[in-house]
Amino acid sequence: MILQAVPQEDYEDEDVDAEDATLYGHSVQSSPDAGARKPSGPGKVAKVRSVGKSEEPQQQVTFLVILGTCCCLGILGVGTALALLGRYGEETAHAGTIGFASGEPSLAVFSYGPSTDAAIAWLAASILEGEFANVTAAMRDTSQPSPFSPPLQLGGGGGKVRQILPDGHLVGVWQPPLREQVARQLRALSHGDVSKMMRRVHELGPPRVADLNSASGAVVPEADAFLSMRALLAEDEGDDDDRDEAESSDRGGGMRQLEDSMGRRTKIVLVSHPHHLPYLSILARASGFKVLSLPASAYDAVPWTDFGCSPLGYAPSTSPEEALEREASRFSSFAQALRDGDEDRFALLQPMLQAANATLHFHLCVARQLAPDTAATVAAAPNVTAIGGAVAACSVA
Repeated sequence: MILQAVPQEDYEDEDVDAEDATLYGHSVQSSPDAGARKPSGPGKVAKVRSVGKSEEPQQQVTFLVILGTCCCLGILGVGTALALLGRYGEETAHAGTIGFASGEPSLAVFSYGPSTDAAIAWLAASILEGEFANVTAAMRDTSQPSPFSPPLQLGGGGGKVRQILPDGHLVGVWQPPLREQVARQLRALSHGDVSKMMRRVHELGPPRVADLNSASGAVVPEADAFLSMRALLAEDEGDDDDRDEAESSDRGGGMRQLEDSMGRRTKIVLVSHPHHLPYLSILARASGFKVLSLPASAYDAVPWTDFGCSPLGYAPSTSPEEALEREASRFSSFAQALRDGDEDRFALLQPMLQAANATLHFHLCVARQLAPDTAATVAAAPNVTAIGGAVAACSVA
């Protein structure tokens, strides 16, 4: 009976009051007139509608501001992405798979010994940093004899001049770019302790200078280093190789296929001690590379004495003659293994083997001729007369 006495419209008014209070930010219980009856009717509904209409423009303005900000950020992001892609395209237009300068071969820098690593790292860094022009400017008079190559013209006398590498045919001569912009696009691969020297002293490391040593830093055999180098440089040649192999098989395969594979070569420039280049050249050629070398004058320009070395590039505690005898022994072992393991490849490499062997004997002859004078010239100017006599005597077979 009591419930029936309460009008139903009171509950409807309380619902409207609660909604109205929520719009103003306070509850019904917090109002001082919470116990009083509030009028209901068209006036209250009109008030609620007016509040709703006043907030609609503010929400629209906020939405437009957010939308405009998102559009600006989107345009900025797209512009940045296009700029990066444009620069990437510009760089890759002048580079190969791993970023080598267009038209320029990669440098392969190899250690020879602890006494020469600093000098070889300095030479390689000079090329990569575009400072080779300064190196050539410091070259001594080219009329002076070089201990690393025979003169172009031997005055008088008889006999046949030795075929010394680089000869421009079996081993080509590569002139480093003198423009800094081009030189700084060059990339290199390094092997042995010279890698650490280039990274520590000249701040030249990956990705511009790839390290051919193992992941733990251990020095891998040089033959394995050439295989790793081949894999790095030939990633984009797979399709061409497959196509050429198919064509070779159609022509008969066998020896012709081997000749074709020997003819397709990636060019590399060997940079090391000149006495180490003959052995490296035959390893590189057997691994499928077209071998290039710096001109002998580049090694003549190395300030060997500044690195505590003699004009032949050895420390006083190192005998050039003994070092070259070890180098000749390694070369002979490799040639014999090649003869026993692959007669066809040995036959194709025979001219290169003969030239490399002759070059080693030339260097060994010069070292023996200068043996009494080597230690005395480590910290002094090279004995031009002694070098000239030794080179002339050793250049004729």
